[in-house]
Amino acid sequence: MNTSSLIQPRYRLTTAEQLLADKMARYWTAFAKSRTAEVTWPSDLIAWPKYDPKQQQSMEFNLNLSVVSDYNGLNCDFWDKYGYVN
Repeated sequence: MNTSSLIQPRYRLTTAEQLLADKMARYWTAFAKSRTAEVTWPSDLIAWPKYDPKQQQSMEFNLNLSVVSDYNGLNCDFWDKYGYVN
């Protein structure tokens, strides 16, 4: 949310990091306005797919945004074998 100036000692984002922060803020703004991360105005952002358990796609936020399938799947599969504690 562009709050890097609040980090002590003060941290200056690189140009690439600032671009990523701006993109993330635009996704969050779209979500707050419409309860979906679909950015409807002309944009350089990629489409954030609605979650489908069969495809298991998710957005990966790094300096180059991407949609990945089965993110961290091996670790999730490991824990799936043991069930969940509520």
